[in-house]
Amino acid sequence: MSLSIDHLTHAALALPIEERAALAARIVESIDNAEPRVSAAWLDIAERRRKEVLSGSAKTMDATEVSARVRRRIL
Repeated sequence: MSLSIDHLTHAALALPIEERAALAARIVESIDNAEPRVSAAWLDIAERRRKEVLSGSAKTMDATEVSARVRRRIL
């Protein structure tokens, strides 16, 4: 059974912030078609953002608000 990107996005955004950060890091790690230098850069960004989220220095947004913003942009 294939899940749509919209369904996956909705489910991911419903996760607690720490789990979303971990998920983002895992997805970036899974992208093995990219050049190693690019992959390393993405991992650096994901790790930096994860640390920002965990430290409280990142501005976070409720999943409902994110969904509403996305809908406004695509509709």
